Amino acid sequence: MRIRGLVGIAVIALLSGCGGAAVAAPEPASTAPSTAPAIDVEAIARDELASIDALGYPTELTTWDFREEFVNDNGGTAWSSGDGVGHTTIVVSTDADAYAKYGPDVEVSVRSTVRHEFGHALTYWLFPQGAEDPLSRICSTVSDQSLTTEAPAGECAAEAISELLTEQRGDERVRFYDLAPSAPSMENMRAIVTGAPTWEIPAA
Repeated sequence: MRIRGLVGIAVIALLSGCGGAAVAAPEPASTAPSTAPAIDVEAIARDELASIDALGYPTELTTWDFREEFVNDNGGTAWSSGDGVGHTTIVVSTDADAYAKYGPDVEVSVRSTVRHEFGHALTYWLFPQGAEDPLSRICSTVSDQSLTTEAPAGECAAEAISELLTEQRGDERVRFYDLAPSAPSMENMRAIVTGAPTWEIPAA
């Protein structure tokens, strides 16, 4: 061991004498667990819902059910179901990793999800769930992805409402179903969004 140490000293001295530089061995990579705070999906979603409520929209139309690792039939992170008389139950995944597929900013994805699902709640209050025919006359934009849901008009309406709510907030959003509602579809849905705060919702 002592001979090996002397050899090392000699090499360093030789490098220094020749204008070279001795390079220290790299420090081993840290194996300590990440200290980044976990993303609280439910807290973000409830904050977004509170913001929508503060704008005067009828959030009492919805009941929110938060579940770990929930996946809907289309591989998405949420699902809305109307009861036929105007109330909507919305199930939302609390798995932050599931939102990463929509973009790098999980918070934007969660808030976009809340706005989209709330859009379904507004249309379910106006039309029985699954009433594609009247909705298709109002929001006619479709995409290949939205067609696979068998409710493309409903998805058009939800995306248009999400876009309009995002405009009011001066915020960003994620587009779902690769769907960008046309100008006529947006204007038709704008009338619904504008009127929603004035709706008289019967007490449950």
